[in-house]
Amino acid sequence: MARRVAIRSVSLLAAIAWCAAGAIALADEGLAVEIRVTLAVPTSTALASDSNPSLEGDLLALKAAVSPIPAATGTVTFSIDGVVQTPAVSVDANGVATFIAGTLAVGEHVINAHYNGDGGGNPSTSADLTQTVNPKPPSIVSRIGVVGGQVGDPQEFSFVAQGAQPITYTWDFGDGTKVTTSDTTVEHTFTAPGNYTIVATAVDANGQQTSDTMTFLVVSPATPPTPNVPWTVTTATIGLNFKYTRKDLIAVAGLLTLPAGFDPTGQTIAVDFGGAKQVFTMNSNGVAQAGTNLLKLVRKLKNKKFLGGACKLGFSLKGSLGPVLADDGLTDVTTPKSGTAISVKALLTLNAVIYEADPSGLWKAKAGASGKAVLKTK
Repeated sequence: MARRVAIRSVSLLAAIAWCAAGAIALADEGLAVEIRVTLAVPTSTALASDSNPSLEGDLLALKAAVSPIPAATGTVTFSIDGVVQTPAVSVDANGVATFIAGTLAVGEHVINAHYNGDGGGNPSTSADLTQTVNPKPPSIVSRIGVVGGQVGDPQEFSFVAQGAQPITYTWDFGDGTKVTTSDTTVEHTFTAPGNYTIVATAVDANGQQTSDTMTFLVVSPATPPTPNVPWTVTTATIGLNFKYTRKDLIAVAGLLTLPAGFDPTGQTIAVDFGGAKQVFTMNSNGVAQAGTNLLKLVRKLKNKKFLGGACKLGFSLKGSLGPVLADDGLTDVTTPKSGTAISVKALLTLNAVIYEADPSGLWKAKAGASGKAVLKTK
């Protein structure tokens, strides 16, 4: 009696190969051969990136989705501009293979994904994906500097960005004046009081841009009384850095006598320490901030009322302060070990009244490095 041999669930190619090798021989021996072939299903592959267009320097994730989801684990081979990326990536349980392409050069890149197939699904190739990589916009190195605030006074502003050279800077001062320059520092004089929105925009050689915005308060110059009202500077600490720009610091603490009922809310106070200037607008607590510059006025209250008298006043200024203080003897010149005697005029303008102090002390400096002083009102 003839025997029956069953071969189950093999791929079509394997079955044909088996037949060629031995099925005929079995038949010659009088054996009946039964072959059951499992056919792989057609598949399609869709390709997408996580960001298109992307920016220069960004990592790019490519995802190839195979459908229907293969019955067995398979792999996908990605190609970028005709270059095969190795190794192939395994398909996950959702039929998706993810490849991190890394950083691509600026321009357009043609990418495709090829599903290599397995026992459950036939191979398939995605349509070409055109990936656009744009130049990276310039980055901000330092934001707009703050150095002034009175009508008619030249104000210096600085904004530095890093990117493809050359970089041009366009300044919109909010008063109808616009300036385009390759310099990172500009000077502008406001002719009327007000709150101005200043926008500085940096555009690099690739046409990419970035910008910074600040609100700048300009006040009318006060008419100084005769004589100026004194105030006491208890300590003025000065630290100048001659090696790096925008690393200078002035910290001033003192006593200011104010009338009974004085309320700091919304009041503007302009400070001028040897030519380093800043206008502050105080809140109800007497605190104000303008960029990195700070001011604090402390009143002594009784039953939540200010009865008048001496108030503690402190402010700090940061930035490139050395150039404006050079006239007062704070220069990049090595001083004697004991220091050099200096005096710096410290002015406050509040409610059209100018308060003046002339703290003095010793200036000690080392050329090309730094200088420091601690001043007091005599």
